[in-house]
Amino acid sequence: MGKAGARDPYEVLRKRPLAEHIAEYRRELEARGNELRYCRLVASRLTALCGGCGFRFLSDVSASRVMDWLASLRRNTVAPQPLPSVEAFTRTEAACLLGISPTTFRDTVRRHRLP
Repeated sequence: MGKAGARDPYEVLRKRPLAEHIAEYRRELEARGNELRYCRLVASRLTALCGGCGFRFLSDVSASRVMDWLASLRRNTVAPQPLPSVEAFTRTEAACLLGISPTTFRDTVRRHRLP
């Protein structure tokens, strides 16, 4: 096909690692004026997806592997633990109990306007 002049216009893109595509997509989102936090969130979720499924290149991407990975995340949830009998928790203690970072805990409290 190459001798006849018919080439794959996406050949170069197929050879690039998905990490480069994700970085480029993040820059695209930022250029559109999206909030930096949103751009980071999208890029981190895509990176986690590719890492969890073992995707390195576009040819590796498979919808069934994505579905299997998501199902495994749902199955591997931690059973709720009883809370210690404490009147109040520090931000770090509360975040640890919820399984999130202290920064995420702080941002969630602000977003929902909690005391």
